[in-house]
Amino acid sequence: MRGIGPNGAGRALVLLDGVPQNDPFGGWVYWSVMPTSDIAEIEVVRGGGAGGWGNTALAGAVILRSRAIDGTGGAFEGSYSSKDTASLAGNAQVDLGSAAVFAGGHYDRSDGYYTLRRDQRGMVDQPLASETKVGRVGVRWRLGDITTATVKFSAFEEERNNGSPMADNKTRSYDVSLRLVREEADGDGFEVTLYGTDRRFKSRFSSISNDRLSEVPALDQYNVPAKAFGAAALLRRSMGFGGVMEVGLDMRRLEGETRERFFLSGGEFQRDRRAGGDQLMAGGFMDYTTRPAHKVKITGGVRLDYLKNFDGSRIERTIATGDILRTDVFADTDHWVANGRLGVVYEASEDISLRGAAYSGFRLPTINELYRPFRVRNDITEANPLLKPERLWGLEAGLRVAPAYALSLDVTAFVNWLNDGIANVLITDQPGFNAGLNTFVPVGGTLSQRRNLDRVRALGLETSLTWTPNPTWTIEAQYLLSAPKVTKADAQPNLVGERPPQTSRHQGNVSIVWAPDTGPFNARLTIHGSSQAFEDGLNMQSIDGYVAADVHLGYQLTPTASLFLAAENILGATIETGNSASGLITIGTPRLISVGIRVSL
Repeated sequence: MRGIGPNGAGRALVLLDGVPQNDPFGGWVYWSVMPTSDIAEIEVVRGGGAGGWGNTALAGAVILRSRAIDGTGGAFEGSYSSKDTASLAGNAQVDLGSAAVFAGGHYDRSDGYYTLRRDQRGMVDQPLASETKVGRVGVRWRLGDITTATVKFSAFEEERNNGSPMADNKTRSYDVSLRLVREEADGDGFEVTLYGTDRRFKSRFSSISNDRLSEVPALDQYNVPAKAFGAAALLRRSMGFGGVMEVGLDMRRLEGETRERFFLSGGEFQRDRRAGGDQLMAGGFMDYTTRPAHKVKITGGVRLDYLKNFDGSRIERTIATGDILRTDVFADTDHWVANGRLGVVYEASEDISLRGAAYSGFRLPTINELYRPFRVRNDITEANPLLKPERLWGLEAGLRVAPAYALSLDVTAFVNWLNDGIANVLITDQPGFNAGLNTFVPVGGTLSQRRNLDRVRALGLETSLTWTPNPTWTIEAQYLLSAPKVTKADAQPNLVGERPPQTSRHQGNVSIVWAPDTGPFNARLTIHGSSQAFEDGLNMQSIDGYVAADVHLGYQLTPTASLFLAAENILGATIETGNSASGLITIGTPRLISVGIRVSL
């Protein structure tokens, strides 16, 4: 999302039918539990700012919409892949007239693949095996010709091995939502969404010897409960002179805590830690779109949010005696945040349009970032309850042209300023006890802390090309040039001028799709790649770039059934995803071959 610098929480909001999918504790997204067989539409808003989205939508938003619940029927999909990977998914619905009942779910399991480079593996290393179970049920009522109410309940459980016998995690979640939607023929209407999430995960971490022949437990997060409750309301009305007004309110209340055992001695954990807190986000917005002239479209909006962190604490005690070793009770903090956006489109002709936009966004630090320390191998990252909300400002200008039949080109230049961006800042790579953060650093490990960087600036260029020379062939190409760098860091001046971690200067992909109107076959080839990135803020730990190719072949067996053969990373490229302080290189998806069937009823 434009390379402004990733972190564990991410800086994009993900919505499924209006419900945030970002985890209430850590902000991450469980992509493996998304109901892929039920999704009808995906919209990606890049550089969207806060606008109607609110918290987390700094770099944009990913909006997923489920298929309409109409009629009686169902669908099934099954596949088997290399690495002993199996997947089953299905859904069914029964239309009862004014009501419809629907249900669905999916199951995935895999022996997984190694994520450590082959020449660095040892006896202790294992593939990342996983198992995911998801189920969902719901009822949709028609409250008139243009108004519907939908209740959904879903549950999932996911288990993963994280690369060694003592490193694993397990998550379970229950989600419920009520959504009331009215859609009038002219686009007017309203949406009301209520939702709740009860999520719990546990995770174990280990310390592995340098020869990778043995490991010992390092941290046991035996219970991490988190809850979210929220509501959103949107009213859309047509105005005079072709204008459309949207007014909305939303609120989200989050609770989260980590309960974990640490400090191994004599083969047993000696200490217990509880750390967490609550958050409240409430805001309102107003957007207005109008056409003051036939060729001009203007969109503007303002948003005001109230943000609060409260009931934050960190308590550590001796397991054997119950004696309290550390009690931190953090002061409540609150913020009022105002944001706005303005966009203009000038349609010079049917083939040429120009656009410009200015916007701002924000992200409240997650409960995880504020209160929970974590460990990856021997590298420790401490929490920071003093973190401030991130703020982003953006400007962009774009051009869309269709210079020839079936050819379109879209180019966008942008600049983003991220103030108080949260990053994992290296404190020391020396082993021993660090008094400043009250933490012991193992041999070969590092100690970092989440801190705000004063300012990161990202200059970039996005291009997208689509060419359809005939109804059978479509060629699409996308390219992102992003040049982010830290421009101000008073507390960490050695980071100034460096690129944020995990950001590549060049990213791109090319897809060639062959889908004839007649005949049962279709095919798609996608080539994608990324240039070099760095794991650390000082740009010392390099992550190599890559180029990989994916292939998908389809065969329409009957009007309601199709077969497919897919190959991900078919050439077996090494895709580096990380580089630890000790030089361990983690890698992404190897070559995976899948065969499967899809059936609709």
